[in-house]
Amino acid sequence: MTAPTVRVGGPLVVGESVRLDGEASRYLLRVRRVGLGATVRLIAEDGRVALAQVEELDEASITVLLQEVEEALPPGEQRILLIASGLRSGGTSVLIAASAEMGVDTIALTNMQHSVALVHDAKRDRYERVAADARRKVAQPRQTKVEVHESLAQALDDHSTAALFVLDEEQGVNWEDVALPGDSEIVIVVGPEGGLETHERELLRSAGAIAIHLRGPAYRASTAAFAGTVLFMSLMKRL
Repeated sequence: MTAPTVRVGGPLVVGESVRLDGEASRYLLRVRRVGLGATVRLIAEDGRVALAQVEELDEASITVLLQEVEEALPPGEQRILLIASGLRSGGTSVLIAASAEMGVDTIALTNMQHSVALVHDAKRDRYERVAADARRKVAQPRQTKVEVHESLAQALDDHSTAALFVLDEEQGVNWEDVALPGDSEIVIVVGPEGGLETHERELLRSAGAIAIHLRGPAYRASTAAFAGTVLFMSLMKRL
């Protein structure tokens, strides 16, 4: 079974004790029900990962002893951002959870012309909790940031310096011909269930988006988002 994972400020030093309280201790005590001697995984802000052993606990806090510290994630590695529409019947939460499990750096939930379910900034805290819970369950060291945008134009404006790709059910380069650019951030756009509107396609073209055609049927938005994420993570050697 994977050790329960929580995020801490750091730095992490072997042999030192770290006191956990607040959300971290509530998760370990009430959800994972750890006891004395249990192994806990800590992820610091600098990306280092540590294994620690519970040495003290009470109703509100846990103290762990750091036993092993791993290296941080490689510096300067390309980030992957997924721009996707909200999905109906709980699909938005499923999409967020899957993205967080896989280590997508940012998921930008975006209202598009034909979105079947709208996303709201007021729900950002709930979206972030879904992502955090998914990361913990698989001990994913990468933290997934959740953004909420009122329109595709807004999402593109906020990431105007990134390399931009859009999954297209009708045309575009084949996935095996995709050349990974050297930009620090790779953005993948997946249209809503109702498809991209003409002005949204024009917006993407004017922003320099490269269309990628996935062979087969017109996949559902959730399936296309997963396929696109796997494709680029494979190109980045992150799978």
